[in-house]
Amino acid sequence: MDREWYSRETPYKAVIGEVSADQLARWYGGLSDGEGHDKGHGECLYDRNVRKTLGLTGVNRTVVESMLDDPEGFLYRHNGITVQCDRVEQEYHAKRAVGQPTTLTLHNASVVNGAQTVSSAFRAYERDPEAVADAYVLVRIISLEGAPEGFGRSITKATNTQNHMERRDFIAIDTVQSEIQKDFSLSLDKEYVFRRGELDPAPESGCSVTEAATALACMHRDSSLAVRVKGSTNALWEEGRGGAYTPLFGQQPSAQ
Repeated sequence: MDREWYSRETPYKAVIGEVSADQLARWYGGLSDGEGHDKGHGECLYDRNVRKTLGLTGVNRTVVESMLDDPEGFLYRHNGITVQCDRVEQEYHAKRAVGQPTTLTLHNASVVNGAQTVSSAFRAYERDPEAVADAYVLVRIISLEGAPEGFGRSITKATNTQNHMERRDFIAIDTVQSEIQKDFSLSLDKEYVFRRGELDPAPESGCSVTEAATALACMHRDSSLAVRVKGSTNALWEEGRGGAYTPLFGQQPSAQ
């Protein structure tokens, strides 16, 4: 860690700071560290995690493209990763103080949250090593030295079972949806619900974004949208090229 970082010693040692994405790539892929050493650990990095690498899923492709398209902004768009280990050794490059450049040696380390980010960093590195070197990730390292039995498992469980975000959740910040809601109220005197967790209105009172999006897909001139929606309504919320959300809501439809 060569940027700002901080640590705590009690009740258990933890170090939190920024790590460059090309370092994550070396953790996973065994790339040269400049001294000819092969440090790749592959899927062994995730021995204590609840799952291994999922491959190039839609989300993982987004992570790769984000690292390559805007590496300096990646830190602001990413939640960070969690690593736990049996013990941490710390060396300082110059001044021995918090925030100064430091090297950490982690014994029996495992990425317990963020496995997909690490493998995505490796894939991004294969395409453009220089860009990935400019992308940073917030890394939280937790030492289990002196911790009670089961503490490590509780960390893994807690970091992987927080409220799950679905693609639909992100449309709540799309101004198009709030404008449609206003149009429903003013033009039709009806309700339009687009935030997950809110109760859907009765049929005579309005509709939900899922009902509206399904109807728009069924009447769209591209019949493949209706076919995809029949398979899963999750397809409605995919944005960008090939996604259903953009052709359905890219140009705001009227409430009518």
